[in-house]
Amino acid sequence: MKLPSFLGKKENKEYFLALLLRDEKVTAVIFEELSGKIRVIGHHDEYFTDSIETTTVDEWLEVLDKAISQAETALPENIETQKTIFGVKENWVEDTKLKKEYLLKIKKASDALGLFPIGFLVMHEAIAHLMQKEEGAPVSAILIEVGKTHLAVSLLRAGRIIETKRTKIEDAIPKITDRILHHFTSYEVLPSRIVIVGDTDNTEELSQQFIGHSWSKSLPFLHVPQITIQPKDFDGRAVLFGAATQMGFDVLEENEEKRHEDHKEQVEDKEEENEEDFGFVKEKDVASIHNKKQEEKSQEQELNNTTAFIETEKYTNIFLTMLATIKQTVSPLPSFPSFSPQKKLVFIPPFVVVCLLLILLAYIFGLKATVTLIVAPKVIEKNQDITFSTENSTDTAKKTVAAQIIEAVEEGKISVPATGKKEIGEKAKGTVTIYSNLTREQTFTKGSLITVTNKLVFVLDETVKVASVSGASDGQKTVKASVVAKDIGKESNIPSGVKFTVSSFDASEVEAKNDTAFSGGTKKEVTVIAKADAEKAISDLSKNLEKKAKDDLSKNLSQEQILLPILVTVSFTKKDFDKNIDDEASSTTLTATISYKGLSYKKGDLVGLSKNLLQEDIGDGTFSKEDITYDLKDIKMVKNEVKVTLFAKASLLPKFDNQKMANVIVGKTFEQAKSILTKINQVTDVHIILQPTLPFLPNLLPRNEKNISFVIKKG
Repeated sequence: MKLPSFLGKKENKEYFLALLLRDEKVTAVIFEELSGKIRVIGHHDEYFTDSIETTTVDEWLEVLDKAISQAETALPENIETQKTIFGVKENWVEDTKLKKEYLLKIKKASDALGLFPIGFLVMHEAIAHLMQKEEGAPVSAILIEVGKTHLAVSLLRAGRIIETKRTKIEDAIPKITDRILHHFTSYEVLPSRIVIVGDTDNTEELSQQFIGHSWSKSLPFLHVPQITIQPKDFDGRAVLFGAATQMGFDVLEENEEKRHEDHKEQVEDKEEENEEDFGFVKEKDVASIHNKKQEEKSQEQELNNTTAFIETEKYTNIFLTMLATIKQTVSPLPSFPSFSPQKKLVFIPPFVVVCLLLILLAYIFGLKATVTLIVAPKVIEKNQDITFSTENSTDTAKKTVAAQIIEAVEEGKISVPATGKKEIGEKAKGTVTIYSNLTREQTFTKGSLITVTNKLVFVLDETVKVASVSGASDGQKTVKASVVAKDIGKESNIPSGVKFTVSSFDASEVEAKNDTAFSGGTKKEVTVIAKADAEKAISDLSKNLEKKAKDDLSKNLSQEQILLPILVTVSFTKKDFDKNIDDEASSTTLTATISYKGLSYKKGDLVGLSKNLLQEDIGDGTFSKEDITYDLKDIKMVKNEVKVTLFAKASLLPKFDNQKMANVIVGKTFEQAKSILTKINQVTDVHIILQPTLPFLPNLLPRNEKNISFVIKKG
């Protein structure tokens, strides 16, 4: 008969799947939840042929299936995962929701593979969240995700992803990072810290590459950035921590896992022991088991006594170290007599009591507090029209900012299609006989016109002379002449026997007729280079090289200089076309050298001008240069100067008297201090940290105001 299991209750485990969708691979992570704690039990990477954005539907499903199948080998037999969390790239999300095309992609995979989606996380946000958790404060850094073929660079500000750029790895990673940072627009100063995550097998080599890289002068680093390379599985851990936070679980770290396993073994041992005490154990001698248990308990008790002695020794050393912190505030104590090792255990309790008293004194006299005030800044904004001049110095009264002309010369080539149309062909030719009834000799010069009745015009191709008619008995005089059509075209290929009028003579005086048909006239329409095509090539090449010119202009600036987003002049110093206008061709190519000139100014001049503009609105507030931001709009050239509208903004903080605030809250409880401080204008929240902290003691601020320090943070 099987007895009911009322001696112990087995805990139910639940399994989840996380799919990390990166540019070039999928990582499947299996984690186990037990009693509100989760831990990773298996994972596997599977790569796409090219990238996740260009993969086919079949490859998408195949890669996911392989990654999940390999990761699930770590599961117990007959267990499969269905509840799935997706880790996605930031460009898959818009307004906290998955974009439609990616939502359909994930839905198709879930239907095909039998998955049950329960949520998604943006991986870079999860990484920022884990870094904040580990470091104790929101992180500002440049986050670089390194893959085998792709690279992603994100700008982190106070734990938030501000901007992300992605590209293929076609050069050294520091060089690519340098180029990408030039395309970021949402910063004035870059964080002087670079954090690298991803497939970083050779971390030492990559770290040396970054340390040895010379950053572009135009990148606004305050100093050479510090390089931090996270472990290879950091992004996976980040998604796990993010998922745990959203689901209300705790992540079981490695040392916690060991304690967790020990606890499970103790529970199992307890259940087995209970079964043995109950009196029914299959194929075992209960009496021998009981004696063995008693022996093990005796050994364990002895080990615990030894451990307790060692722990007491350890904390004794800690107590002695803390004596140094109160050496100047507590009178010297009489020295203790020495004791033999055999009597040492007898005096441990009184020694511990003395140490606890010393700790209490150190706590009272050495207690320090850091009070962080979260302050909502008062924002003021003003605008003003200013002038950038290359001839005048910076003058706040005249609202003038000194500017310097800088030049970049670029070479380039561009081809544009031909759009012009033109008719080409041959003129018809033939011979006519001229009949004259004139009583005088007549010369018909080359180029004289003869016309057919249907308005076709021909010209004499040679000069001919016809004799005069001397009398009535004398007949018409004739002469043969070569003619050619005035215009091209086959319509001039006239048949024989056609009569012509000659120049301005009447037909009764002079006429002509062809004895044979005219031939050779042809005409067709062809594509040629039009004037508009050449103008388009000039305009397009100038625009194409403009961005490169601005980048080159920026590289030539010092750290304190900034380039105005307008070019003063654009001029061609060399311009060569491979075809002429009206040439028959399908396209034309322009090779040119162009000079671009821009204006630079010192950032400090704009900050000073902005500060002067805002000064009258500051009142009792205080702010530093870092609190001032400005923007330039409506930029336009007027003669040799640049006219701009300056929009200045400052975040004002109230002035605090730290000594006065400390005197008010000295000795107060946390709740009392927060109630007092939050009544100060613009203070929205208060955080208090005591050092050192001891359990079971009330949260009271130090009684010495000198031990209270304040930190001001913008909320």
